[in-house]
Amino acid sequence: QYGLILNVNPRIAEVHYQLGRMFLDAGQTTKAVGHLNTAATLKPKEPTIWGLYADAVAEMSDQTDIDACLSLARSSGVPAQLLVRLQDRLTLKKGKSRPGIGKVPKTQLNALLQLLAAGDARTTEAEAEKLLGKYPRVALIADILATSQARQGKTDTAVASFRKAIAIDPSYPEAHNNFARLLLDLGRTDEALQEAKTAIRLLPGLALAQQNLGIAHLRRAELTEAIRRFRKADALRPNSAETLRMLGNALTRAKDYSDAETALLASTKLDDRNAESFTLLAQAQAALGKNTAASASFHKALSLAPDSSVANGRMALFLQTNGDFDEAERYFRRAIELDPRNGETYRVMVASYKLAEDDPLIQQMIDLFNDPETGLSNRRNIAFALSKVMEDIKKYDQVFKYLHPANALTRQEFPYDIDMRRKEVDAVMSFFEGIDLPSQKVPGTTDYAPIFVTGMPRSGTTLVEQIISSHSQVSGAGEVGYGSRIAQGLIVNADGSPKAYSAVPQAEIAGLGHDYEAHMRQIYPDAPRVTDKSIQSYTFMGLLKLALPKSRMIVVRRDPRDNLLSIYRNMFLEGTHLYSYNLSDLGAYYKEFLRLMDFWQKRIPDWFHIVDYEDLIANTEDVSRRLIAACGLDWEDQCLEFHKNTRRVETLSLYQVRQPIYASSLKGWQRYEDELSELFEALK
Repeated sequence: QYGLILNVNPRIAEVHYQLGRMFLDAGQTTKAVGHLNTAATLKPKEPTIWGLYADAVAEMSDQTDIDACLSLARSSGVPAQLLVRLQDRLTLKKGKSRPGIGKVPKTQLNALLQLLAAGDARTTEAEAEKLLGKYPRVALIADILATSQARQGKTDTAVASFRKAIAIDPSYPEAHNNFARLLLDLGRTDEALQEAKTAIRLLPGLALAQQNLGIAHLRRAELTEAIRRFRKADALRPNSAETLRMLGNALTRAKDYSDAETALLASTKLDDRNAESFTLLAQAQAALGKNTAASASFHKALSLAPDSSVANGRMALFLQTNGDFDEAERYFRRAIELDPRNGETYRVMVASYKLAEDDPLIQQMIDLFNDPETGLSNRRNIAFALSKVMEDIKKYDQVFKYLHPANALTRQEFPYDIDMRRKEVDAVMSFFEGIDLPSQKVPGTTDYAPIFVTGMPRSGTTLVEQIISSHSQVSGAGEVGYGSRIAQGLIVNADGSPKAYSAVPQAEIAGLGHDYEAHMRQIYPDAPRVTDKSIQSYTFMGLLKLALPKSRMIVVRRDPRDNLLSIYRNMFLEGTHLYSYNLSDLGAYYKEFLRLMDFWQKRIPDWFHIVDYEDLIANTEDVSRRLIAACGLDWEDQCLEFHKNTRRVETLSLYQVRQPIYASSLKGWQRYEDELSELFEALK
């Protein structure tokens, strides 16, 4: 409705104000800033507009936006008192507030703060209750009381006390931030996010609020914003080992391993006694192919915390991805011994092991699955593990007893709307509407020539990449995802609406290729050729090929019944492949894959090479020779000995690709035909 009004008259301040408020409430702060800047320009004497505008730029905490807001206020001639309030509120150098203390004697207040700093939470609580009884309108005392209660694990009481502190003084940023920290500890991420945002709107220079907001975004898998907040916290409070550790973790999850290593090395220099920092550092180093350094970092973490289930579990995963399955098993079992309720450890372990039918871990998992005290996340991990175990021990009638609940529990935690995928595919097709792709020559592109291996998950892409990367001229990078993320940003707007190819400057398309090259050379600086097994590359194939004209595109296809069953059997990295936990959605998603492939077949049939998985299994050498030729490489016999390739493999196929070709995975769907009827119906 507001958009229609602006189409008629774009100079109505009230409309821009309301849109700014709506976008700010929806978390789309950049859009809010734009509308509120316009509203303030149109009606500069309205304090309400400036208040909300300040909220928006404070939440963004970007100096450029803050400077623009204050510059507009000065040039607009706002009242001096309002300008002073805006300047005082928006300075990023100000990291503490000055809460009102009323008539409380400073000596008593300082004594209370000293008790809290000394860690005597119980005495602090008792003294704070007494002082709050005398001075019930001082938010600082209520905040101290709440903090002391939270430190003792009195969470319900602490929540009530924090709410009281905020009710006394809603403009007290530290109370909002401390409440956010407690809410994060309680797993109430969305509430914590709002409290941290409120703290930042009140005091953008509060480093701990920026950090807590980063944690909330990280838990919501909003990695770009999490990284931005951690960097902001680091700038406001330099040399914090904790902030750098969190930044490194977020960068690792975003697959920016080089920057992650830099942050984590800095963290370990500031605090060389934190096992978590060394564990995270080891993960980043392993992803960069620095196995010797990674091993040393893992051993350092374990020397600091030998009874850390996380360090033992991550060490196990490191050994597993490098093919040392026997040694990995020892660490997995140690991690389970230390934390027997952690479902993820069981799931990751059995992905590459077949437990004996009498292994006590099986009954241990069954008991945990049936235990009502087992949390949702652990239960779904255990359910996936048990479905794999039941197949391994040939109890086929028990597989879906666990597999259906595993997927249902995951869908419960991560909802998904299949229409999102349909719109994504529509956007790609709309982007290239009326464009003759083969005739397009983008000026200024790089000669960098990666080999993209793509297709549906579990279609055989890891096997194909393993064959290619066994060539002496090729390094396997695995699922990078970097190029696809840039391509998506060129094809769709921030709100998901599609762009047109003609509206994107050619320099930006060429820039995609150069940015991609810089990213890959950072990871593999000396490799003549690199494979990138990013699943979504097929979605953006046309744009990636325009930006990297010398790249090669390999698409792997597999019988959808086997392919989709294999997807349904597995749990992916949180926040990814969310369509995969419902049989009907799986079928619908595959049809969108076919729709895109049909689109590319008609537009750019000569730009990619298709490998049929079943044909690869049946005629390995012939298909492999054609594959290597399609990559622009000369044949080498070692490509047939891919299972001897010692490179790090991080996908769900990490065990299979270290074995010779086998056909046992073909037509596996026939064993579960009745259980898969919903999938088959969706594929029609």
